[in-house]
Amino acid sequence: ENTAFSIGVELGKIMREYDKSVFVGHDARVHGRSLFEALSAGLQSSGLKVYDLGLIPTPVAYFAAFNEINGIQCPNS
Repeated sequence: ENTAFSIGVELGKIMREYDKSVFVGHDARVHGRSLFEALSAGLQSSGLKVYDLGLIPTPVAYFAAFNEINGIQCPNS
């Protein structure tokens, strides 16, 4: 979880150059929610507004990113 937080901070620094918000979703695997929460906290600490999409299929994340919305899918693999 510490690693996910750190990744969120660094990604947030890059992403905020393009947009001030990001959506984040996760899959149904065991640690999906905890990694999502740590990543989201890191993104928020870098100044991004995080929208929680919760449990979503990975193609939903690809669709949103394809439509020029910052997005991250938190797979647990």
